[in-house]
Amino acid sequence: MNNETHISTFARLLATENISVRHDKNAETASFNVVDRILTLPRWKVVDSHLYDMLIGHEVAHALWTPGDMDEESGCLAACVEIDPEHPEHAMGFLNIVEDARIERMIKNKFPGLRRDFNAGYSYLHNDLDLFELSCDQSKIAKMGLTDRLNVHFKLGILGIVAVPFSADEQVYVERMETTDTWEDVIELARDLYEKAKREQEQADVNMIDIEIGADGEPIDGEENEDGQEVPGNFADARLEPETADVLQGMEREKQRQYHNDADQVVDLPTPRLDNMIIESDVLSQWWDDHIKTGSGTYLDSGCDAIRKECVEWMRSEQPTVKNLVKQFEMRKAADEHRRTMISKSGRLDTVKMIDYKWSEDIFAKNTIVREGKNHGIVIFVDWSGSMCDVIEPVMKQALTLAMFAQQANIPFEVFAFSDRMHSKPWEEGDQSKDLAENYWNQGPTPGYDSPEVQDENNDCDWEKLNRMRLGRAATVRLFRFLHSGMNRRDFQSAAEIFYLSAIGNCYGREGVTCCPPSMLQLNGTPLDDTILAAHEVVMNFRRRNNLQVVNCAILTDGCGASHGFQDCSLRNPYTGIVYGDRPEHRQGQNRMTSTNLLLRSLRETTGCNLIGMYLHSGKNPHNCWGWVKDEYNSYAYGESENTKKQKKTWKDENFCIADGDSASQYDEAYIISAGTKVKQEMELPEASQVSHVKLRNTFVNNLKRKGMSRTLIRRFVEMIAR
Repeated sequence: MNNETHISTFARLLATENISVRHDKNAETASFNVVDRILTLPRWKVVDSHLYDMLIGHEVAHALWTPGDMDEESGCLAACVEIDPEHPEHAMGFLNIVEDARIERMIKNKFPGLRRDFNAGYSYLHNDLDLFELSCDQSKIAKMGLTDRLNVHFKLGILGIVAVPFSADEQVYVERMETTDTWEDVIELARDLYEKAKREQEQADVNMIDIEIGADGEPIDGEENEDGQEVPGNFADARLEPETADVLQGMEREKQRQYHNDADQVVDLPTPRLDNMIIESDVLSQWWDDHIKTGSGTYLDSGCDAIRKECVEWMRSEQPTVKNLVKQFEMRKAADEHRRTMISKSGRLDTVKMIDYKWSEDIFAKNTIVREGKNHGIVIFVDWSGSMCDVIEPVMKQALTLAMFAQQANIPFEVFAFSDRMHSKPWEEGDQSKDLAENYWNQGPTPGYDSPEVQDENNDCDWEKLNRMRLGRAATVRLFRFLHSGMNRRDFQSAAEIFYLSAIGNCYGREGVTCCPPSMLQLNGTPLDDTILAAHEVVMNFRRRNNLQVVNCAILTDGCGASHGFQDCSLRNPYTGIVYGDRPEHRQGQNRMTSTNLLLRSLRETTGCNLIGMYLHSGKNPHNCWGWVKDEYNSYAYGESENTKKQKKTWKDENFCIADGDSASQYDEAYIISAGTKVKQEMELPEASQVSHVKLRNTFVNNLKRKGMSRTLIRRFVEMIAR
């Protein structure tokens, strides 16, 4: 189902009736036809989704409690004819205001969860859209008529947004409006307010009949009747109806823009061809073997051997970290199992405890019931792009540490690196057809700048047309599956060395032994959006294959993708049909979310996975990670905010901080981690009997000063994946 289907179902459930729901991009506001039972909803780009739900609740309340009896002769509601048979249209505003107060009170009582939506919705209308035009001068309220003030009071006043004054005589009407229960009560109160307004207007017109003076001090000429006699203007007809009666219907469209303007598009996302996209570890190993054979002989071979030995030593040194992760995970699992354990008395005597019957009543056997726990798994995606060259080594080590942890904890796992590296380069000879994007996605051919269909009359590329034709088209992406839980220990060690070797070969400016990787494993572009789209099917297959209840998906990246096919459009999920980009919750501020955030949200909602983002940062200031933290520029202009100071302190003390920027908003948890740090090990102190007090103190201080990744991050990460 798409979003409009969900909204329609929500409205029908509230109405407890199979009403007709129409979504009209030309509708200025929500409305309900009480005769034909049709609810019309607009498509708005509103900042707060509570407003949309408030409007649905308001109109559904009309569907539930507002009678639709019409007078055929006048075309007005029968209740309006009952109030004023001669001019029923004048009574409509009074009836509408009183009925709004009644049905909103009743819908909030019936569905208490809507109270928050009404509070937030009216707050947004007042603060952002100036619903009653009171933002500049709230003293205008006192100058309004009684019915208008009642309307403001029951929409804003009861929420404490504005204060509405009433005299002692007028307070009676407030109390009556608070207690209207039936449609008859509404008609009676609307009639009294209408008659009161007519009397006040007639008195005002009488005072103006003698002479009317204009702004220039000259008398104002009246209109002439059929006999040619001059009569005063018909002020009663102009001002009798309340000014705020149709305030919701009169909201300016430019302030509430539609979800889809004429230039916007909804594109259907393609599904991946994973058999062509995923490259297994044995193929990667073969690439390295072929590369070494055709490379620089002994020099390349010896360099690779040295790096393999370095990998073995590093994995051995990382065992304390892995064991610590496993320990934390097992403790978390044990605590969860304890919460799931229920002990109850069986009613049968325990023959062992029976000897204690004289001083204890606990002599019955007990049953211990442990509810079934959840199976966990983790899928890791590593950014294999050129911008990662200065942090690819720590990123690889971070992913390898997680894989080692998952292996020892018997958690199913997969480790992918994603890239758009092509088999062949345009300037090389050979078959380049296998690099076409349609080989990796179920989609048609993607036009190039030299394709005939995008040429203009001068045989030049029409770039606007080309970009339009590329919307919704995924780009070439390859997933290198370096590691997975199906490997035995020997295969895992061999694949880990290939992973290590590939990362070291792409590490920029590394000191010590290095080597050049095969062409296909060199860093290239960043198909982040395309990878997230492919991850939908990867995660679903991984969950199904391993029979998992909880899947954690970790993405290690520098956060910036290079996809162009999903920008400036709304995206229809190919698995659920939901459109991402056309709802208020799909917005950040006044703008739609980026395509990366929309796809992350789609991935989380489609697969039910826990999304974990990791940004490995080689700099000293986490606020240089653009988009991943808030208050990025406060330190330059207005001084650092409290949030900025807290993040920098955590970064200094713990070598990581929580990412809270827009680019991290769709992850369940996101971290910025200092590249190159290691987890702090347990503090090792010598035996007190073997050293002096001074040496013992110095060793303690030196251990405290040793930098490393905090256990705080380990705890947070383990708690995240063990949910």
